[in-house]
Amino acid sequence: MHSGDCGSTMWREGATFPGKRIVKVGTLDDPNILDNLTINAELYADTRPKWVAPQSGADQKKAMA
Repeated sequence: MHSGDCGSTMWREGATFPGKRIVKVGTLDDPNILDNLTINAELYADTRPKWVAPQSGADQKKAMA
């Protein structure tokens, strides 16, 4: 899905994660909209900065697949 104003990608879907969307939070005017959603997986978790904690209950994936 692309923004009608600037053309930025707001989220993406793909064959490697059917039925799911990757939301690009920085594109949202109100990122608080995500407060009621559940994170199912974190991508590229093995390269997460040490100062960023894992999301409780989310699968920790090394890549997109």
